[in-house]
Amino acid sequence: MSTDTQARDGSYIWFMREIPIFREQTESFYHSADLRARLLEFKRGDPVDVRRSASGNIYIVVEGQIKLRSLTENGKEIIIDVLGSGDAFGPIDRAVRIGNEDSGTISESTIGETASEAVALSEGSVLKFPLDYFKDLIQRRPTVVFNLTRVLGTRQRRLEIRLRRLLFRTSLGKVAGLLTELAERYGEPDPDSGGILISFRLRHQEMASIIGTKRETVSESLAELELRELIVSSRSKLVVLKPEELDRIA
Repeated sequence: MSTDTQARDGSYIWFMREIPIFREQTESFYHSADLRARLLEFKRGDPVDVRRSASGNIYIVVEGQIKLRSLTENGKEIIIDVLGSGDAFGPIDRAVRIGNEDSGTISESTIGETASEAVALSEGSVLKFPLDYFKDLIQRRPTVVFNLTRVLGTRQRRLEIRLRRLLFRTSLGKVAGLLTELAERYGEPDPDSGGILISFRLRHQEMASIIGTKRETVSESLAELELRELIVSSRSKLVVLKPEELDRIA
């Protein structure tokens, strides 16, 4: 089960300075935000409540990965996005509505509300902020509104690229496109192969839920990419050996 504890004074100021939404703020702001933050730790499979509470909360990932998902009427999972360190989620549309009404800079059709649930893909933690706190920031700090616009715009473009791949690519191209995206966002050098290690593992079914195909199709595509020596895949890790060639397939 996840645990919810108050962040110690000053404990996460170092992290808040690097959060895209909080960049270019004053030191007094970071100290104040640190006092309002609560640390929520999770393990793989733990739910992170997005919008069921009456007041609502905004979450920012400290470490680990979280999937935003919706469930169909028959219980099928559709993964909207995978988030990592520095990414924000929750009822962001409610938080920015005041900013939208005042300035028109952020529409209500932002990415955060397309998912109904957030579930941990690995061990990690998030910082939780009250929704009212974010509304207050948006009213008082135009730079936060600007940063939110950029963050949500980047996420929108990423999902649009993925959508184009889903519409116009073969199953192999869809899997290659997903691996290219994950390598760009979460990749790190692999000392053994010289390739790009994707720092966390998605199960084949989870990959299928992202690209809208069957688990068996993902397994077959991964086997084909491994046969072409473009990736190395095992239960413990996945390494992209030739990112340029993989991107061409995508």
